[in-house]
Amino acid sequence: MSNQTNLFEKYASQKLIDVTNDIELVALFEQLLVSDLSNIEMVKKFLKNRDVIEKHYVTEWSERYFLMSADISDEEKKNRFEHFELVITPIYKLYQIKLNRLFLTSPMVSKIGAPYDRLCEIFQSEIELSCSKNLELEIEISKLSTDLTGILGKISVPWEGREEQLSTVNSFLKKGNRQTRKKAYDCINLAKLSAADLIDTKFDRLLVLRQKIACNSGYKSYTDYRFKELGRTEWGPAQCYEFHRAVKKHILPLKAKLLSRRKLNLNLDTIRPYDTSVDYL
Repeated sequence: MSNQTNLFEKYASQKLIDVTNDIELVALFEQLLVSDLSNIEMVKKFLKNRDVIEKHYVTEWSERYFLMSADISDEEKKNRFEHFELVITPIYKLYQIKLNRLFLTSPMVSKIGAPYDRLCEIFQSEIELSCSKNLELEIEISKLSTDLTGILGKISVPWEGREEQLSTVNSFLKKGNRQTRKKAYDCINLAKLSAADLIDTKFDRLLVLRQKIACNSGYKSYTDYRFKELGRTEWGPAQCYEFHRAVKKHILPLKAKLLSRRKLNLNLDTIRPYDTSVDYL
């Protein structure tokens, strides 16, 4: 994909503001911080203007992440995403908290109406979770996540005398010849194992960093912190475990039946992992 045109370039003219320049982004946020929130209409205008910046930020982040993930070997795309994550995102997060406080301290908030109650809850939650100690930790987590994407994207698989990408060899798992499927499955997993120790090291570090973030924000575990961060106020870990038990009780038996049908249609004695992608109908 590195030789192809940026898929998003044709939409560039539709972007009303530039959120890729740190100085300009700060200026946009500082302008919002001096907004007049003395009446309901001005509060709604403030939220609308803020929403424009947020949408541009999310769009830019998504575009850069997609382009990097689609061709992890392209260092330019990786550097563009890392710059955005390490320079722009911290600014964005810092001002989100400042804007949340500005909004919630306005006397108009109590008069703006029920449709905005949930928004107020989200803003308050983000303030409660905010911690200056976590900014550097979040940057390191972002770098580790990018590293993991790169490791997985660069794994190559020896296949028919050539080095192929995982996605290329994965396609052979759909072939009708069972020996071909088994060979592809074995090659893929051997290739993944070659990077297992490095991936484990990265994930071990992620666990440590996430637990530090949770502790800095006053939570005993990252699980509790993450539920709060995602705004999951109506259910928690207990409900998730209940859902898992329901899946085990009701869904896994259905899966077993489907595997039995697959085994019968493929005329096999046993079903192996490399038999689960081929069309059996």
